[in-house]
Amino acid sequence: MARLPHYAPMGVLYDYFLCGEPAQMRQLLDEHSGQSPVIAGLCEGVDAKGIDYTVGLGQAVALSQGVPWSVDLMANELVWPADDDDGEGPFVIVYTRLAVELLAKVDAARVAPPWALTEEFGGRADPSDLAHVLAELTALARKAIAEDKHLYCWCSL
Repeated sequence: MARLPHYAPMGVLYDYFLCGEPAQMRQLLDEHSGQSPVIAGLCEGVDAKGIDYTVGLGQAVALSQGVPWSVDLMANELVWPADDDDGEGPFVIVYTRLAVELLAKVDAARVAPPWALTEEFGGRADPSDLAHVLAELTALARKAIAEDKHLYCWCSL
């Protein structure tokens, strides 16, 4: 499991993981008091600290596709809890199949250097560290496709 070095943006935690249908994932989180399935060792995943599930990861996909960033690139839906009134979490989103397919196509080694220069990393990111984490995220996306699973992101302040 990859962990970004200390310079990663702090404050919000993002753990990306594989699981079956949303109902199965909701039951898992309910049974474990909303704890991250990655940290708890319940699901295969990546601890990606400050890599945001829409903007941060979407920037990598945009660079890979050669298109401007758009919120639609990493389209997702809130699936747990049923209502996240305070926005502080924890909460879980699930990506659309198209978003997973786009992530699976990212060439981490090629995308990491320009990705490290984006505003989200504040100029403090090492491209080789980002390439490692991004390679793990793209591998997770490919595995989601191969095993017909969903790709989720657990988030908490």
